[in-house]
Amino acid sequence: MFTKKNINVNQKKSSLFGIIFSICLLLLGSAVLMQAGEPFAPWLKWASNAPAQVKNQHTPTKEEVGVPAYPKPYISLTIKMTWDKNIVRGLNLVTNDPMDKVLAFYKEKLLKMPDWKWDDTFKTFYQGKSVMETMKKGYGTLALQEITDFKTELDLIYADKAAVSKLKTRIQVSYKAGK
Repeated sequence: MFTKKNINVNQKKSSLFGIIFSICLLLLGSAVLMQAGEPFAPWLKWASNAPAQVKNQHTPTKEEVGVPAYPKPYISLTIKMTWDKNIVRGLNLVTNDPMDKVLAFYKEKLLKMPDWKWDDTFKTFYQGKSVMETMKKGYGTLALQEITDFKTELDLIYADKAAVSKLKTRIQVSYKAGK
């Protein structure tokens, strides 16, 4: 026979089970999100006529890329290639900020990290003994470029015109896949 006391005990057990189950789901969800990693940056807004292969590119995580993300950049292109037996990834970021501001940010951040140096001739940060040696291995570089005409920039052809009209600087990062 069910008494008020039995019902209260069963309700408490049911509530306790619900709380424990919810906590387990929350922990599992957090672990999955942590494993997936935080995206390095959001994607640039694409025009409505952009093909699916442009819209559906790999979105790298901050952990993968291994360099600090510039504040408020947009990803305009990612690539994956084999370079001298290494799987190498490339990432183009664009920002509305002028190149001198982006350069100051990366000089502050990258030059404090082990092995990173700046080469003024190539406008490139690099990891290694020399910029040429680093370029030959295909990864470990961060280059800066001024955007002069977004209509002819290959990574911006399918971008929403309003989104690119104020862009000033491109940040190109090469990194070894799996890092």
